[in-house]
Amino acid sequence: MDPEALAATGLHPRVVIVCENSETVQVLPDLPGTVAVGGTGYNLLDLFAVPWVQRAPVLYWGDIDADGLRILDRARHHHSDVHSVLMDRAALDAHRELTGSGGERSQVELTRLTATEAELYRELSATGLRLEQERIELGYAVELLRRTIDERLHTMPAPYQP
Repeated sequence: MDPEALAATGLHPRVVIVCENSETVQVLPDLPGTVAVGGTGYNLLDLFAVPWVQRAPVLYWGDIDADGLRILDRARHHHSDVHSVLMDRAALDAHRELTGSGGERSQVELTRLTATEAELYRELSATGLRLEQERIELGYAVELLRRTIDERLHTMPAPYQP
């Protein structure tokens, strides 16, 4: 969906999930208080200009690879409240048999990653290891998303009312 169409929906989610790949959004179940959007990759600026996206915290779920972490860094440049989900060593280790190689990537300085994200980024850049988000077992992903959404909803103020 293009950003103008997204802006015109009049939605007021309490949490927005941004997935790197649109295929992942298509298989997600309904999650209370949440809107999931996807397929933007590096092209986040238009998405984060949508008013209801700007007002909600964002859970960013991308591939566990150097590009996925670069996109996460970019997302945090455009939105002040972005948390990564399913992009850590635990998810990587739980699905290690599903990894592939994306080839080594030259490292660039990323200033908006946490220390553990930056460590993983350096490793993935050097090794080319890659776990595409759509390879992560859906039940595992949904359980973790539900827990993360519940945590976010319990620490947030009441929903925005226009």
